Amino acid sequence: MSSAVPLPANPPSRLNAELDARAKSLRAGDLWPMYVLASLKLVVHLLLAHRYGYHRDELYFISCGRHLDWGYVDHAPLDPWIARAVGVVFEH
Repeated sequence: MSSAVPLPANPPSRLNAELDARAKSLRAGDLWPMYVLASLKLVVHLLLAHRYGYHRDELYFISCGRHLDWGYVDHAPLDPWIARAVGVVFEH
């Protein structure tokens, strides 16, 4: 015969109660500083995006997209196919 005391079906947890209280206190209106910072970062990126050219990896994938093959030694075969599709769509 076991002398263990049976646990209730849903034992109260102090940690769960604290998390529930925090979740209730955090409303969407409390997140406005995060939305403002994210929007500012997006605007800065959009304003400065025209200053950057292609990276050497991008140029390599574009070149591989112009010379499609079934497989490549250093990357997956899907990358050049995507580069080729983008080149066809945007006439690059």
